[in-house]
Amino acid sequence: MAFLSLPGELRNKIYDEALFPNHEYLVIINCSQPRDIVCSVLSSPVFRISRRIRAEALARLCSTKRIEILDVSSANTFLDYISSTGQDNITNIVIGLKNVEQMASSHADIFFANLAKLKALKSLKMEVGSSVLKLPIRDVQPTGDLPDWDFFAKMEKFAKTRGDVEVSWATWATGMDWPWLMFMAQRRRLERMFGKEKRESGVQGLVGRRFG
Repeated sequence: MAFLSLPGELRNKIYDEALFPNHEYLVIINCSQPRDIVCSVLSSPVFRISRRIRAEALARLCSTKRIEILDVSSANTFLDYISSTGQDNITNIVIGLKNVEQMASSHADIFFANLAKLKALKSLKMEVGSSVLKLPIRDVQPTGDLPDWDFFAKMEKFAKTRGDVEVSWATWATGMDWPWLMFMAQRRRLERMFGKEKRESGVQGLVGRRFG
């Protein structure tokens, strides 16, 4: 194929122009099955030309865009679907933690298994919603399917294991400042685990931007 005879640097420039050239990030929302991925962020015809072009385009996309994912379930669907071709190239992820059910062990175990596969990952940010901030402060429970703080404990362990990854967190709001004023005990615990909140000035966050 003539296209594949072009220098790799030139092919990358073509992929950059063909795949979301005006966006610094990809948003993954409500993806419960592979076809949701195919019909959204990977809907470009570029991904259906040939296996090699698909692999190159996917690798380039994952290495150059920040991946913003609304919930843990969608993250699992996306990371499973892109397999090692995409996983090996992801450098920056924002994960929305909108509700505690998505953080339960049945979802979290798969998520952290997928997270361990992201060899090139440099930055992971958690954007924490109000229902998550309402979690009571108590010891992590090793059994059962209740989220409590087990998800954050696993994330803290990941952060310590992967010292090359910057793990941060922020709360999000939809027009009111209550997440910054309430649930101070929960916020202080997050600060002890992951450091001070890393909130972008003037930005409500992934969940707030999409659904606020």
